[in-house]
Amino acid sequence: MSVPTSISRLLAKNVAFTAGKVVKQGTASNEVTAIAATTDIPLGLYVSPENVTAADTNVMTIVGAVAVLGRTKGLAGAAVAAGDQVVVDADGDLVPKAAAGWVVGTALSPAATGEYFDILVNIRKEPA
Repeated sequence: MSVPTSISRLLAKNVAFTAGKVVKQGTASNEVTAIAATTDIPLGLYVSPENVTAADTNVMTIVGAVAVLGRTKGLAGAAVAAGDQVVVDADGDLVPKAAAGWVVGTALSPAATGEYFDILVNIRKEPA
């Protein structure tokens, strides 16, 4: 099994982070924040082993790992089949590609909504 290429980034204040969700660049160059729209440009998947609440980030500085390339686990926002190209929904979950936009990667295993699945992260912008 390959290990994903990951970067360490500060987590934005007052934001909750869930493992397997997609994050985007924060205000500072060394910060990530949550996806807020399907048009946000994904930076990678938050892969730190524990989830972080908004209250946690409000009271302390937390550094998290973000997978930017390679195999890791993603969180499905809709049913995903192995081989699907997946994109981000407005909540940072991964869903099958239905239109042009930012592809986060390829599903390597199937998942139902709310389940984790294996994903090969390879972020790129694609036509429909």
